[in-house]
Amino acid sequence: MVITVSPRGLLLLVLVALAMSSCPGAGAGNWGCANYRGYCRAVCYPQENPVGPKDCAEGLVCCISGISETTKFSYSEVIVPRKLEAEVDGSKEAVSYVIKIEGHYYGVHLLRKKMYVARNFPVFTYNTRGDLITDYPYIQDDCFYTGYVEDVPGSVAVLSTCSGLWGYLKIYGVDYEIEPVASSSSFQHLLYRAALEEDSPERCGVIDEDMRDPAAEHRDPPTVERQLGKDGDEVNLLYTSTRYLELYLIADKAKFLHENANETLLTRKMLQYVHLMNYVAARFTGAVVVGLPLPQVVSRGLQMFHPFGLRVSLVGVEIWTERDITAITPHLNQVLELFADYAHRVLQHRLHFDLAELMVGGSYPGLFGLSLGESLCKHHPSVAVVKAASRSVLYDALSMAHETGHSLGFTHDNAKANVSRSCYCNCTCGGRCIMSSTNSLCTGFSNCTRAEYYNLISKQSKRCLLDISQAKRPKPESKCGDGVVGEAEECDCGSHTEKCCQSNCLRKPGARCVFGHCCKQCQFLKEGRLCRESSGECDLPEFCNGTSELCPEDMIKQDGTPCSDSYLCFQGKCRKHKIQCKVLFGQEAEKAPAFCYETVNTKGDRTGHCGRDGMFFKKCKKSDVMCGKLQCTNIKYIPDTDKPITVVQDTHEDYVCWTAILKDDMDVGTVQDGTACDRDKMCLNRTCVNITHLNYNCNPTKCNNRGVCNSNKNCHCDHGWAPPDCKFKGYGGSIDSGPITEHSDKDEDIAVEIVIGVSITVLALIAVITHRTRQSTCKRQN
Repeated sequence: MVITVSPRGLLLLVLVALAMSSCPGAGAGNWGCANYRGYCRAVCYPQENPVGPKDCAEGLVCCISGISETTKFSYSEVIVPRKLEAEVDGSKEAVSYVIKIEGHYYGVHLLRKKMYVARNFPVFTYNTRGDLITDYPYIQDDCFYTGYVEDVPGSVAVLSTCSGLWGYLKIYGVDYEIEPVASSSSFQHLLYRAALEEDSPERCGVIDEDMRDPAAEHRDPPTVERQLGKDGDEVNLLYTSTRYLELYLIADKAKFLHENANETLLTRKMLQYVHLMNYVAARFTGAVVVGLPLPQVVSRGLQMFHPFGLRVSLVGVEIWTERDITAITPHLNQVLELFADYAHRVLQHRLHFDLAELMVGGSYPGLFGLSLGESLCKHHPSVAVVKAASRSVLYDALSMAHETGHSLGFTHDNAKANVSRSCYCNCTCGGRCIMSSTNSLCTGFSNCTRAEYYNLISKQSKRCLLDISQAKRPKPESKCGDGVVGEAEECDCGSHTEKCCQSNCLRKPGARCVFGHCCKQCQFLKEGRLCRESSGECDLPEFCNGTSELCPEDMIKQDGTPCSDSYLCFQGKCRKHKIQCKVLFGQEAEKAPAFCYETVNTKGDRTGHCGRDGMFFKKCKKSDVMCGKLQCTNIKYIPDTDKPITVVQDTHEDYVCWTAILKDDMDVGTVQDGTACDRDKMCLNRTCVNITHLNYNCNPTKCNNRGVCNSNKNCHCDHGWAPPDCKFKGYGGSIDSGPITEHSDKDEDIAVEIVIGVSITVLALIAVITHRTRQSTCKRQN
């Protein structure tokens, strides 16, 4: 076998050799390679804050060996997603993005899904003395979406927009994952395709003998008639009622370190897991026909399609921040036994849940999880253990779904009792469905598992799944006529006045579009029609292209373009301390004097700092104080926000310095990137750096002094000059913003104004003539 090592890998190997003698305790106790993953990510990804010793040999070995023992990157790239259209009336129900994947641009259309999170959501942690700490953080639950990729049949998008884009895409049968690049100043995201290590597959720790019902070997497979009743045309309420599984997630210390010892990031990832599990559960629908050839399955399934669903509700998170509360041994079955005892003694008295899953970040070669088997709705708590040491959120979520399936009573698809049933899920991942005993990236349950679900919910002992006391009530499922465009719909006739949509939720004959900024009376607007105005001095307008209902990608001026008062454009805004103070504290607020920044931001606490160094706040260097917490004066009122906020004031000399602290990590009380902090310098990642970091390369000659560069580094020409270089006469704009024609908005507006003006003049003349005629008539009568 030939091993190739990159220059960076060679450097790490040298560091490993040097570190072997300077890493006391490496490999001691329970600290295996995976336990150092939280440390080594700081070395592998220098933009993330380190949380431990960088020179530990085992930690560096983790970096070289890869993100996960089971998954690898078969493709990855850094991209910058762009929103297609602004939200209508401030609504976030539907959003669209353009995402570049392997050289192609795709439109991703998303509809918001309600996240199933318990009211008063608790996060439990422990201090150094072992005391339990309970926090009720603000949980943003309105940023979870599912949808599809435009013009890609069978595509899937399961994304979250909380603090960037996170989640999963399926395009032409290929699975991709996306996540924000930490500390990126330009909305950069890592897009990657995770692939399994087929040479060393992982399996579930549940042995088929433990799961097998001896009577099942002698039973006929369940059929549709048996599940739907004798009549076959009415479904008992028992089968159609939605079930709610209340899930409690616990992370051991290794998992906590795996997420850079960041409680906020780990909690967010837990929500991602549940979002993906709910997508999987939402696919858990349809009639179940076991033991029939595929064509009969399809035909009978169409005749007897009856939906049922399972919703996973996250009722709480527990993070072992200081030490493992139960022993984490090298044997997963021991970990499960000890965790089950802890759940019985402690957890079930802390809050109500149906299932508790322990997420472990350690290394368990060959295994991805273990469950007690069918144990829901019984006197003792139902528990499972899942190895969650992968970079792939999809892989970990599917492992969770698998072990959750065992807790529901599902057997492996390749168990002895299922061999004769020909389990099938129409999956492209080697035929292995979610309940296969070996790992898979398939997001589908098999027909065998669906049959087991029907049998499960028919039991009186499983009525606990009908309880939704802890969960927020979900919105009704989307259907034709509800005003929401669902799968297999081109439109939705939610309004009787909708002119472009038929009652079957398909466009009417001749209709080219239904909605969108470039759609009017079911037809595309002419090219050159303004569809998105400039929102400020660093934004650019966009125009319809005549072939789509959607407005082109939102273009802004290139970062580094000069704007007012000698400031610079950054991410479409002219960033100033003063403007940020006014946004936060009102129009009368002003930027605080420099000594406020120097005094407060050098303290290194939550009121004044330049970011975190692991678990601690960093004191700002004197050169960076203008890039720490935002300091304002002349405050007349406290900001009104729906998020938990703390306002702090410090008195220095004759000034009162004000700052704001949000509990959410997206802290608007921090000086924004791109804000000027000194001459020819700007804030970037809470550091005052030279503006050369922006790589602004739009010199005056590039656009012939007749335009500016946009965010794609193409010229946006002034009116009267044509793209791409503004060298020749034209009508302005860029190759990205849509064409501007000679008869564009201005000419149409002028024509409209002329018509209106003439109409008003004619009406005025008629009114004057009528008035004089009446006066003349009155005089004659008198």
